[in-house]
Amino acid sequence: VEKNQLQFMLETPAMNVFGFEHKPENDKQHKTVESAVKDLKNFTSLLTVDASAKCKLVKSEVKQPFDDEKHEHEEDHDEKHDEKHEEAVHTDVDVEVSFTCENSSKLTKIDLTAFFKRFPLFEELDLQGILHGQQMAAELNKEKPILSLKK
Repeated sequence: VEKNQLQFMLETPAMNVFGFEHKPENDKQHKTVESAVKDLKNFTSLLTVDASAKCKLVKSEVKQPFDDEKHEHEEDHDEKHDEKHEEAVHTDVDVEVSFTCENSSKLTKIDLTAFFKRFPLFEELDLQGILHGQQMAAELNKEKPILSLKK
């Protein structure tokens, strides 16, 4: 939180988001990736902040290791090609989200209950950040999903 900006950056293994770390192999897995990416891009559905802060999502970017396009499974793939391709795939998901808040001084908490419900494979989030010019760190989990922003 800096001035009227609320920003998040999330770096996590694909397993936490999709439930697997390999390239999607069937329609169900492609749909899982598409759905998770859509939800991450619409980050407002994953967190709750004080309504009086009047925060609006202005940027949402998701970088993930798998193509968004569906690929038909080809039976005649060369196994060596597949192995080389699998080695080259990075399995992290990176998310950058920015909000502009009309009244950021009214931000007292960030509630990630919906995030933990949507992505149940996350055991915890280790947060590091800057809050009102001060460094801070916190750990959130399913039992403690709310970050207090009180000065």
